[in-house]
Amino acid sequence: MSTPPWLKWLFYFWVILECVVADLESPWTFVEGSDVYLLENLPVRMMSKAGIVVILMVITLTNKSIARNLQRMMLAALVLSLAGDLILAVPDLFVPGLAAFLLAHVMYIITFSKASHKMRQLPIVKRLPLLPILIGAAASYIFYVLSSHLGGMAVPVALYVITITVMAIFALNRLDRTSQKSWLMVFVGALAFMASDSFIAFNMFKKPIPHAAALIMFTYALAQGMIVFGLLKHKKESAGQA
Repeated sequence: MSTPPWLKWLFYFWVILECVVADLESPWTFVEGSDVYLLENLPVRMMSKAGIVVILMVITLTNKSIARNLQRMMLAALVLSLAGDLILAVPDLFVPGLAAFLLAHVMYIITFSKASHKMRQLPIVKRLPLLPILIGAAASYIFYVLSSHLGGMAVPVALYVITITVMAIFALNRLDRTSQKSWLMVFVGALAFMASDSFIAFNMFKKPIPHAAALIMFTYALAQGMIVFGLLKHKKESAGQA
């Protein structure tokens, strides 16, 4: 049984709502003074932000077209992401939140390796090594630009950058090992995750970005949504090939 359409629409609605709510906290908010309520009501903000991942968890649980082990791995990655969302909503808990998302990416790496069919031809990272090199170079450049602003956060951020880069390369490596739609959606989701985290890093450590909260939330929701829906398409469109 595939995902009920109303759940997908709920996800889209929640993403739009969350982007609007996130912008209320921005220094460049379109609604002056509206951030006061949110900043003084942490539980409301945490529930609002958590909604995106919670809906994706329900979507994963209600989809019966995927294997149970893949479903469990997806849920583990989403639970770790949810933990990261809730932790990062609390001031001064950046490192624990970063650690939760690092573990979520590790779980996604394992999931991507399982959600791909074994084929005789060489994996894409061996056929076209320039592609993963470009991804690694882009991540390295971003870290280089930020490095002088990180201070004591340099080591944990470096570990995180390495992990998310490996996650993106594993997503890339599913090319020709799953359906075209599944590969493209998951790979776009991985790149969106890198973009979202880059916005966070630049906004936090280097220079505030106009409407950063909304931009970060949109790319984050895009990342999680594309990865989850893409993984669900792996089994739906490639049934009998695994």
